[in-house]
Amino acid sequence: MQVLLVTAALCPFIFGQKQSGKPFVDAKTVSAEIDSQGPAIVLKKFTSGSGRQWKTVLHGIESGSPAWLEVAAKLLTASDAGHTTDLYFSLAMALTRNAAGVLAMVGPNLPIKQVCSVPYIEPDAETIAKHRKKARAALEKVNSTDLASQKAACLAALEH
Repeated sequence: MQVLLVTAALCPFIFGQKQSGKPFVDAKTVSAEIDSQGPAIVLKKFTSGSGRQWKTVLHGIESGSPAWLEVAAKLLTASDAGHTTDLYFSLAMALTRNAAGVLAMVGPNLPIKQVCSVPYIEPDAETIAKHRKKARAALEKVNSTDLASQKAACLAALEH
């Protein structure tokens, strides 16, 4: 019974419904905030306090949805070393779900070696192998000739 109560209490957090009268963080809202307030202000807002909103943003980016990838691209222009690492890790996870979307972002703010890596601190051999397998499978689905060089570079970077 306790599990059911905890699950019901967490539903607003899991399914993105309103909580305490405030809308849950979604990509469209975050993107609009960045456009109106600037990425540095929004980044500071999400990373202050408990960091729960920042974790929600990172989880959204990990989904690989185009809207969340757009948010990541905007935030990368204003992030510091620690938050940039968080974004890189989330984008490396997103690579397994939307390789074409992530590869299209590669550029000055997003080096290929950062997203075509294993996004774990001190991972064991099994974790490394699993991530590389998922990333390679996602990359193999990328057929765009515009992304061919990024795909090849990413596959090579995954091996290091």
